[in-house]
Amino acid sequence: MSLSKRTARTSNDGVGCDRRRRRPRHSGHGLRPWGAGRDVAATRHTTGATGSPARRAHEPGRAARGAPQGRRLPSGPSSWIRRVLTSAHGFTLLELFIVITLVALFLGAVYETVIVGLRTVNAADDRETIRSQLTSALDRFVRDASVANNVDLGQDAQFQCDTPSVNNVNYQYSNGVLTRQDASSSQITILSNLTAFDFDYLDVNGTSYASCDNTSSCGSRCCRSNARVVEVSATVTKDTETITVATAAFLRNM
Repeated sequence: MSLSKRTARTSNDGVGCDRRRRRPRHSGHGLRPWGAGRDVAATRHTTGATGSPARRAHEPGRAARGAPQGRRLPSGPSSWIRRVLTSAHGFTLLELFIVITLVALFLGAVYETVIVGLRTVNAADDRETIRSQLTSALDRFVRDASVANNVDLGQDAQFQCDTPSVNNVNYQYSNGVLTRQDASSSQITILSNLTAFDFDYLDVNGTSYASCDNTSSCGSRCCRSNARVVEVSATVTKDTETITVATAAFLRNM
């Protein structure tokens, strides 16, 4: 081709040398070369409709990789902990200090709750034990007094009677201690650490007898040897709580 023809073709097309950069036209009635369609389909299958993965990662408005489109990643303490645990950098000193402080506060609250609960349970057990001891000691007095056929001495802090099986059964309270003694056995302590202890004497009508030290030398309303009911009460103070047990013995044989 001559130089004049080449120049004329360039001026008529208006593209100049850029025409050589165009994609070569396919011959054969518009058919593409073999394998071109397969390569394009494979590329679309790999990259999707929006292009390469790198292009999708940098597109604005898209969610983070692995999250469904249109949904946000969860936020809050749980997501923060998850990010920290999965991070390659680990924990910072401040984060460790915060976690240790929170764990210490939680354990302190749990410890205080457990200690208070144990103290409450122990205090209840102690009260029940004291109440059981008082009840047992007073029941023993009721058994002795109920079968008494004679009252030898009736005082506010001492009671002595005779029973069919043994004489001179003596109950005496002094300095927080209640003791028992009879003619056939030595003195034994049946209660201790008492705050108060008292005997009350009633007649058949429930009228209380006046206090007297010697029943044999008293008047009619002061002679406790004629009593038919003996009321007894014992009191113990545990910490700040007062425990009192009271009962009554009916002198059936008098």
